[in-house]
Amino acid sequence: MTAQIKKILLTAVLAVISISFFGQQTAEKYIITTNYLQYLPDGYEQDTTKLWPLVIFLHGAGETGNDIEIVKRLGLPLLVEVGVKFPFIVISPQSKTPGWKSDEVRDLLLNELFVKLRVDPDRVYLTGLSMGGYGTWNTAMNYPELFAAIIPICGGGYEGGASRLRNMPIWCFHGDMDDQVPFKNSEVMVNALKDINPQLKFTVYHGVGHDCWTRTYSNDSIYNWLLEHKRYKNVMIELDNKILSSYQGVYRYNEEKKIDVRYEVEGNGLRSWYGDKKGILWLPKSVNEFYYDDYRQDYMRFEKDENGNVTGVTSLGYGDPFYRKISI
Repeated sequence: MTAQIKKILLTAVLAVISISFFGQQTAEKYIITTNYLQYLPDGYEQDTTKLWPLVIFLHGAGETGNDIEIVKRLGLPLLVEVGVKFPFIVISPQSKTPGWKSDEVRDLLLNELFVKLRVDPDRVYLTGLSMGGYGTWNTAMNYPELFAAIIPICGGGYEGGASRLRNMPIWCFHGDMDDQVPFKNSEVMVNALKDINPQLKFTVYHGVGHDCWTRTYSNDSIYNWLLEHKRYKNVMIELDNKILSSYQGVYRYNEEKKIDVRYEVEGNGLRSWYGDKKGILWLPKSVNEFYYDDYRQDYMRFEKDENGNVTGVTSLGYGDPFYRKISI
């Protein structure tokens, strides 16, 4: 594929002129207001039982608007339109206004693509450039349970939510001479993740400005890397009742407002209670970390002092708030 892509990029002007000749992707609409380009791989129509990997591409600020044709200017939609063939579905939505709204990407996936197309839910990938790089980081942080791996290019995000990507394979790209989206924006996210995510990769293009996506998307290795990954699934372990019992008690987040949560042993897990209101059943994924859904990346981690006494619980998510244990 690499030689094919390079040849296409060398003849980009001719390729753009002849866009309509290839016709590999179609313009689609979801709930009237969301436009997107759709590419189906060879064999999709013939094999009606196979589930296919899906790559969602988020464009940059320059492609914002109501004309779906301009989304074909850069990135995956350009490669698709000029004849490059991929072994996966490619969906390229268009944002009508500046900035990507992660809930709209989620809704497109859950309410349209999973319904309309034969998508493998364990092999959904997200990538984007510039504004789309921001959209990739933020959508993945808000809904990590939906994606198997992400490739954010010359973007950035909120490092306070980085812990929600601790199980996400990530390959980040940025040019260190970028004068439109500062290189440090990617560096901040990478620094927030490097100690908690062993599947993080960061490629720095030295001496390269904002356009680092052309060489990134022309590299076969990123697609091979994506397809190696499947969506992360939590796996419950059995915990000794003595360990579970040590986590029982009341934990407080806000001293002034007295926001308390109580945990009680229930089966092989811990049930949360808010006053007399029954909450979530948390299941152990390690000795001190618990989850409540097979795919959700929301965890709680019990903290201990040097003597092994439970001091509180950290809610791993945005800002990782700490709840201090106040009673048994």
